Amino acid sequence: MEIFAVVYYSQAHYSFREEQLIALARKAEERNQRLRVTGFLQYRDGHFFQYLEGKQYKVLTLLGHIKRDPRHTILRIVPLGELPTRYLDHWHMRYIGQHILAQYDLIDLLHIVLDRISAGVYDQEILQRRILRLVQKISAYDRRKEQ
Repeated sequence: MEIFAVVYYSQAHYSFREEQLIALARKAEERNQRLRVTGFLQYRDGHFFQYLEGKQYKVLTLLGHIKRDPRHTILRIVPLGELPTRYLDHWHMRYIGQHILAQYDLIDLLHIVLDRISAGVYDQEILQRRILRLVQKISAYDRRKEQ
């Protein structure tokens, strides 16, 4: 099966509390399960970072709906292209809070990626590699936790 992945970085139009973010992820999880799209949502300092993977037309259709969501404005989209595997095969959508990233010891890596996305520092290829490294690490930590 061909898996396509994309991330976006957006500016929230208002502040979100943890419980709102969890509820948002749960609602997205229901929709994404029907679409067979997986991924995660992260929120920091008024910005969303979301990773999506699945069949390309389903991911891009979903991204079109996300773009029209009035709660935020997308600042940057980074297509990651086709992947050799689905990294988050059991996460139809999961909100990853700062405390979870701290447990995974990934908070610094995420902050580097987010800072580079917002500043437009990296070219597309370098940014894609950094993002995929972050996703692979999140996937690896989650798999270890399940064992």
